[in-house]
Amino acid sequence: MRINEAAAETGISPKNIRFYEAEGLLAPGRENGNGYRSYTDADLERLRRIRLLRLLDVPLPEIRAILEGRMTLTDAMRRHAVTLEARRQGLDSTLALCAALQQEPSLDGVDIAALQARVEDEQRKGARFVDIEKRDVRRRRSVGAVLGAGLFTALMAFTIALLLWAQSVDPLPWWLWALLAGIPAACVVGVAVMLYERLQEIRKDEIDAYRDY
Repeated sequence: MRINEAAAETGISPKNIRFYEAEGLLAPGRENGNGYRSYTDADLERLRRIRLLRLLDVPLPEIRAILEGRMTLTDAMRRHAVTLEARRQGLDSTLALCAALQQEPSLDGVDIAALQARVEDEQRKGARFVDIEKRDVRRRRSVGAVLGAGLFTALMAFTIALLLWAQSVDPLPWWLWALLAGIPAACVVGVAVMLYERLQEIRKDEIDAYRDY
């Protein structure tokens, strides 16, 4: 069975299947001659187990330990329940703070220092709030990708403008000019496509999720 068929059978995208393979959670065989991945019924069952545990937000290292028999499902779920409980405490604390702020018409009348101290006290008790450094770095990644693509596009635009100027001074054969101008134009299109895909990945938080799990 090919990867697209495996994806349809398990509900896992081909990209994620390849990622699980890269992480060592899956080792499909290869077809003779063409080297394409070939997924057996056992591979599909393994993918379904991975998907179930990922739906529960179990980290990949623990999933690997479960699949390899180095950790029992009981121990893994007990540990994961502790993590989820900490998250729930964080959400409860966040909801309580939001409820308190609902009584204020604006931040002008809010004792920020007191609320910050309250948050820190809740964190010492085990509650977890949003990691703003991780959340905000996503925006910096987006800005960096856009700036990089913008600078490259500007360079290619300058190259095309230079070719247009050279063509007006000393005309080249049309096919040669089209070839020389087509190279930077194709680069601009390629960068635009890659930028779009990169922003989509950042927006979906796939990169951070892969590193965390």
